[in-house]
Amino acid sequence: MLRSALLRLVVAFVAVFATAAPAASAATPLKLQARPAAGGIRVDVRAPGTPRRVSLFLDGRRVRTDARAPFRFARINTHLRRGTHRVRAVAVYKSTTAIGWGNLRIGRKVIWLPAGTPLAAPAPAPAPAPAPAPAPAPAPAPTAPAAPNPTVPPISVPPVAATPPATPAVPSTPVVAPTPPAPVSAPAGWNAGFEGGSFAEWSWWKRPEFDQNEFGVVGTGTDGVAAHTGSKLAKFVTTRAQVDGGLQHAKLYKEWAVRSPETSWKDDAGQTLQKLPGSGQDASGTYSAWYFIPADVQWTSDWTNIFQFKLVFPNPDGTSVGSEPQWWVNMMSADAWNGMSGVQRPRRADGSLPGDKEPVMVASNWTLKRADGSQPDWNARMVSPPVGRWFEISATIVQGQSMRFSLDDKPWFTGGSSEWPTGLVATTTHPANDYSGFIFGVGLYGGPGRLYVDDAGYAPGS
Repeated sequence: MLRSALLRLVVAFVAVFATAAPAASAATPLKLQARPAAGGIRVDVRAPGTPRRVSLFLDGRRVRTDARAPFRFARINTHLRRGTHRVRAVAVYKSTTAIGWGNLRIGRKVIWLPAGTPLAAPAPAPAPAPAPAPAPAPAPAPTAPAAPNPTVPPISVPPVAATPPATPAVPSTPVVAPTPPAPVSAPAGWNAGFEGGSFAEWSWWKRPEFDQNEFGVVGTGTDGVAAHTGSKLAKFVTTRAQVDGGLQHAKLYKEWAVRSPETSWKDDAGQTLQKLPGSGQDASGTYSAWYFIPADVQWTSDWTNIFQFKLVFPNPDGTSVGSEPQWWVNMMSADAWNGMSGVQRPRRADGSLPGDKEPVMVASNWTLKRADGSQPDWNARMVSPPVGRWFEISATIVQGQSMRFSLDDKPWFTGGSSEWPTGLVATTTHPANDYSGFIFGVGLYGGPGRLYVDDAGYAPGS
């Protein structure tokens, strides 16, 4: 059963080359407070109870993770460009997560904007009304015009300087003295929180092979699932009938253009494809997304892709492209491994074993084999994800060296380039390294299921 599922999944990828859920369990929201500190500011995170760890993110990039209170993160505004920067804290507990966030506005002053503060600049104060003109004096009785007296100089009245409008009050608290903006020290990453109500933060969602199954942006509380942050999240559904009928795609792709023809392409939102930072040839960095799996979803033995990386290459005609999967995370039911010699179900964080139809996840390169063609140690690559709460999957790429997968910031498997290439490097199929694009994807592909995604991101650098 498992072997046939593996075969169906690989064949499907080769072909591409040519009831309500229970409410999400959520802890009390975290409270963030910014304070002056040497070289920048410090963000204090107040987390209720005893979290296992608290991570702070700046513009989607993880700044630091602390495992012990007090949770204090210093100097996070060093080398930031002028503008607004998102600060988010995530506390991980035994059976839930808690979120808190705010924004830093960098300008002549550094302003802390707590969660819920409007990001739009305050409207300027109305200009003061001009003073009323004095009533005209009554006209004098007409007399004969007098000759001008050259001995009396004309009276010159200096103009009154206009009073400048009052500086509008900022509905937030300055936390550091005014300073000029410092130079940018790190390249900008990418974030997608769906708060605009569409997939416009992504590159592709209308492609024919995606089949337009049931996936889209929904409001918080849909199906009893609260958004991870904000008020929007993405929902992905594929049914057994759809998969059996060849409609197995409900997914999103974010593509970075590397070279022609992608560098001139527009994505599904009409935007020019973004390039990777720096030279544009290095995909190193951390890619992440938050997932919610309802506890009532029954998973099958199908290998269902939920998190993936692909390389894009130009076809001989110079205008179209093909794609080649690289590394991915697949989800299937725990009983899919029944009968596999030496394979054991991965335990949950609390030490218990998942039920037959509960999900397990496997990280692997797309061939599902080692470099020598042998079967890998599946026990080292499997993990049991939480159900009924949000959790984070992340993958850190060191181009040409490794791909490290983590669940809730805890590494569970690292694949080396000796097994399969990582990032934009030469492969056996493309020894000239002529790849024209790099893709990160989330959603459902290959099997039936239902899940929710929020707060995806990419933070450059290794």
